[in-house]
Amino acid sequence: MLRLDFGSGNYGEPGDLHKETMAQLDAIAEEAGIAPRYDTAAARFRHLIQALHRRDNQRVAVLIDEYDKPILDTVFAPEFQT
Repeated sequence: MLRLDFGSGNYGEPGDLHKETMAQLDAIAEEAGIAPRYDTAAARFRHLIQALHRRDNQRVAVLIDEYDKPILDTVFAPEFQT
């Protein structure tokens, strides 16, 4: 199972959300004994799911905390709009 929680973070600066995502993925990989290989969150996430599936020969459940306000605040912040 993968559990990502973004409810307690502060994502006011560009890159904060990416850094937090990478940190959570790194922690999950370390706990599972899987070496991270990729520099982007999307590629690392995909690799982690595939590696866990191969290792356990079972489907991987992904849980993302439903509290999305910090993420929405970041995505829709005026400084991030083009």
